[in-house]
Amino acid sequence: MLWIKILQNPTLQKLRYCRHIIGATVTVHFSSTGQTGLKILRDSLLSWHYTDGPVKEGFALIQKSNTALFKRLKFFLNGDTLYTFFAFQNDEGLKHVQAQKYFTEIHFSQQYPTTIFVNKAAALLKALASEDSTVATGARDVLNTVEFTRNDLPLLYSALPKKYKSYQTEFRSVNEVISGIITGLNDSSVVDVVRAQYNIINDSTGDVQMLMLGLLASQKTATSYKLLKQLFLDHSPKSGNSYSVINALLDSLNLAKDLFPEVTALYGDTVTGGGIAKLAIELLDSSVVSTEKVLQNENGLINLAQKQYEEIKNDEEAYPVYNVNVIALLGRFNTKQSNDMLYTFLSLPDKWVKQNAILALLRNNNTVPGKHIREFAADREWRTSFYESLQSINKTAVFPKAFYSQLKFAESYLYNSLMEYYELDAKSMQFVKEKTAEINGKQKRFYVFKIILNDDAEKTPRFAICGAFDMNKDIAEIKEEEQDVFLNYEEVFSLSKLDEVFKKYIDEK
Repeated sequence: MLWIKILQNPTLQKLRYCRHIIGATVTVHFSSTGQTGLKILRDSLLSWHYTDGPVKEGFALIQKSNTALFKRLKFFLNGDTLYTFFAFQNDEGLKHVQAQKYFTEIHFSQQYPTTIFVNKAAALLKALASEDSTVATGARDVLNTVEFTRNDLPLLYSALPKKYKSYQTEFRSVNEVISGIITGLNDSSVVDVVRAQYNIINDSTGDVQMLMLGLLASQKTATSYKLLKQLFLDHSPKSGNSYSVINALLDSLNLAKDLFPEVTALYGDTVTGGGIAKLAIELLDSSVVSTEKVLQNENGLINLAQKQYEEIKNDEEAYPVYNVNVIALLGRFNTKQSNDMLYTFLSLPDKWVKQNAILALLRNNNTVPGKHIREFAADREWRTSFYESLQSINKTAVFPKAFYSQLKFAESYLYNSLMEYYELDAKSMQFVKEKTAEINGKQKRFYVFKIILNDDAEKTPRFAICGAFDMNKDIAEIKEEEQDVFLNYEEVFSLSKLDEVFKKYIDEK
């Protein structure tokens, strides 16, 4: 049997051409330096020959594993196409004159020049800015897959501040991808380039400036952080996502600490203030910087918090960037003004925001109106996680006793597990019976429910079981590793089958 495979990849950009040959576990590498390699992941390589000349071609003979079959290959480049010819043969077939003649004499009547070893970085980066959307999209699609080197940095530096078309389907902008490539190459020349290019003006200046600050933060040197601090303070970006900058700073807290106290001047900045607040919290929690250096410009932080409050109030879907950290830092100030701002957040319907404010206030031993605590305790979705949050700050005493019971916690564990692991929402959940069983040598308590799922048009009742609780009913919570929720899809709920279903559930644990 003879099988021919023709592969063409006109967008191949870099110095190496690599192809996994279909039907064999072989990888062939051609390079512009003439070096080649053939790697066998399985099977046995019996012979291998490569010729590097006007026609780059190779021959290989492979013994297939656990069979009497051999695989003979011939592959060569013509133009930018790698042609692979191969045949599966037994020992007799290998000696056949016609087969040997085919592999040795086959050739092209015309040889075309190969361009795949020519660096196409300049052409690719130029195509990204093309007015032709087809060309630009094609370049964008391969940008993430191209292997750039430090020799390409001048081209990448030039491409970084340019304005590119954006597409709704793209996860990261072209500028972000280019910034990521530059970061990965990790070259100290970034510092001088950012110093020279930071004030370039175009439609995406703010976004690009933020990316440039991220490049400096990623360098992790005293020189890069000195420039970063200067630009942060004198020319803070007016737009952009600060995640890349802040994440890089969080990786180098010993360098980032030197941004304080001066950088606290940015607490009120709607673009960078939230990220600076997160950095401040991390520095405090790591004991890398003194509270005196971080707890400055309280008015700026309160102004930012007020703007975030208004944003959430006017749009229930809004969640301002780093709001959780802004709230946490307000709590660290622990003044009447900062606590008053925290109380203001309690009026919002957003439970994430409200919970963060409650916890910040309780840490400072402030009184939180009982209705807000009860709101979380009564909500089966939030009940157990809210209790755990209170537990983390030693404030469980404020949790309403009416909702601290194994049954109430079972409802919450069950509801959240159905959502998280089954992606199901319980329309109704009715407690039916307590059961006990021995688990790993210890008696444990379980709660059996009859539930109806929201997406069940027929409203079929099902068995659901939640455990394994301590036999002491005064202990309502379950350790995460011991939580177990079971939903029985096989049986329609029937009280007469309850013991049978429970026994099967325990037996299969």
